[in-house]
Amino acid sequence: MEPSLDQIQTSWISSSKHPIDALKALGLGTFSEYAKEAGLANLINGKTIAYVGPASNIAGKQMGKFIDGHDIVIRAGQMAPLPKGAFDDYGSRTDILVHSFNHWEIAEAQKHSEYYKTLKYVVCSMVSHDFHVQHNAFFDNLRSHGIMVHKPDDTYLYKLFNDVGTTCNCGFMGLLILLNYDIKSIYITGMDFYNMGRYGNVYRSDYYDMVTDAGNFRQNNEKQFDAADARADLHNQPQQIAYLKQLAANDKRILLDEYLTANLGVPMQNKQTYQ
Repeated sequence: MEPSLDQIQTSWISSSKHPIDALKALGLGTFSEYAKEAGLANLINGKTIAYVGPASNIAGKQMGKFIDGHDIVIRAGQMAPLPKGAFDDYGSRTDILVHSFNHWEIAEAQKHSEYYKTLKYVVCSMVSHDFHVQHNAFFDNLRSHGIMVHKPDDTYLYKLFNDVGTTCNCGFMGLLILLNYDIKSIYITGMDFYNMGRYGNVYRSDYYDMVTDAGNFRQNNEKQFDAADARADLHNQPQQIAYLKQLAANDKRILLDEYLTANLGVPMQNKQTYQ
């Protein structure tokens, strides 16, 4: 029997409501377990996956061919086509897109309809909260063009927030969703939790331009982020980093890039790391 919300508590570091209180306010009941999407399972089960974020730390690393060599390439946050100039470092393929599609991001996504038609799946990794109408309309439009869309139930996504102890970044949420499947391996690269909570130059230049143009963040000439820009009050990076470190130490399917290995300090005898 599932415990009630009142029986479940966790340490919570975020300016947003505790997930228990958020669910109560929305009238959504209790947390739920993950319900697998059959189409997504058919696509990724048994496959090697490259999970690629837009962090600037892999620029110049020439890992594009290695990324593209995986069975499935999944990108977090890439609302628009990846520019050819990034192919050498970030790879050229995008099979699955993971994004939050907040209401101010949907307008940006709608500019790139031809790009979305090339994708095998779109996964929304963030709660709909008070803009579920916009979410549903956008996803229904994608589906009307034959694009496969997976949006986990908010009661499960709030459970993930509760488990981690903060409102998670959408890229990290996508990873947690994917680990529910019977994948062979998942190589994580270009994901740095805003430079491990140190901020600064965290995004590839073209990606910075895209997200600031979409209204996610304020623009500055140096293309730098600080804690306020990244809403550190909402998304606590140390909580997420600690959770990934625990996962990586115990799940042999998780393969870390050089940056994450150095910053997470996962014992090398337990991990296979690609350089």
